[in-house]
Amino acid sequence: MYNNKNNVIMRKILNYLLTAATVCGISFAAASCTSSDDNPVSPDAGETFSIVTLNVDGLPAYIDATLIGMGVMPLNVKGPGEKYTTIISQYLVEKDFDFIAVQEDFDFNAQLDSKLKEGYHLSDTWGGPVTLEAYLAGVEQPVSSETILAALEKGTFCVHSDGCRLYWKKDISGARVDSVSWRTRFGDVIRPTHINHANDEMLTKGFRRYEMKLKGGTELVVYNMHLEASDDETEATGEDAVDRRSRMVHYRDLRDHIMTHLDKRPIVVVGDMNSYYERDSVEIQFINAINQSGRATIGDVWIELERGGKYPALEKGVVMQDLGSRGWSRKGQVLDKIFYVNPVDAVRKLKPMSVTIDSVGYVREDGWTPLGDHSPLSAVFRFER
Repeated sequence: MYNNKNNVIMRKILNYLLTAATVCGISFAAASCTSSDDNPVSPDAGETFSIVTLNVDGLPAYIDATLIGMGVMPLNVKGPGEKYTTIISQYLVEKDFDFIAVQEDFDFNAQLDSKLKEGYHLSDTWGGPVTLEAYLAGVEQPVSSETILAALEKGTFCVHSDGCRLYWKKDISGARVDSVSWRTRFGDVIRPTHINHANDEMLTKGFRRYEMKLKGGTELVVYNMHLEASDDETEATGEDAVDRRSRMVHYRDLRDHIMTHLDKRPIVVVGDMNSYYERDSVEIQFINAINQSGRATIGDVWIELERGGKYPALEKGVVMQDLGSRGWSRKGQVLDKIFYVNPVDAVRKLKPMSVTIDSVGYVREDGWTPLGDHSPLSAVFRFER
């Protein structure tokens, strides 16, 4: 959840840049993504695996704006930083998950890797840190208020990083085969909403797709992602309708990508969805659409194991986290999701065995504040014929 904790600082930087006649003309390089695809096989029934999804809140505490004469400015001072990101890394090692899907892995990737490098593959590409230089990389040189406005119009004034990464144990083989940026990101500084709706145009969020083989030989596909966020201010006033519409475009794009690449391998879909069922039409546009396709079935592990398969109804009006709740939860539900997809002709199908929202063990010294952005959501699956 990239929320209003960052809005003030980004407003200051953008206002400064847009009102300045010119800024130091320095050349910067931007990043890009790759993609590919393939097909399957599947042996050992009964094999199990665990997976966790967590937003590690890796935005930097400060952003260096000396390039534009503004000095070092606070950005995410209450975030985990190096100290708590190292503790998150140790927490993940101790939990011994087979797959670890993270979001907002920006400036503290080294600390996140530090305890994981011995037992996990670190081959999934890191998207890079959040810096002023990264934002200016998409601006025509020499940088001026005019070229910044042009970059904002084109959507290139952003950090080219989705913040997502997947770790898997060394006895599992596989690779990322696809990286897709969302085709909609709500907000545009020309309409001042760019800085008011969780800053979603400041990063290239999207999803990553992986093709994996467990040690017993069973194959599966894993998706990891970060969806459009709303912020506290617009949620509280009920003005986040455009954020919600953008999120549903993401869900439909994800659904279409899953169905386009569907084969006989089961699929696990995880990430920071920034969604409550009471707020977003996930059941109708994502869950039901796949279930009614005749080609696959899909379920939400938390819904199935904690709610007997009953999805919460959509609510009218303001939908926010419960006051006093831990880790952005609402009626026991968190913003993160773990879905599983079973193709109808799969040789082996996924069966969820357990689901856990760790709001107690994943906390700082005060016993309340999460180590990262939200409480981690994890599940254990078994393959069955």
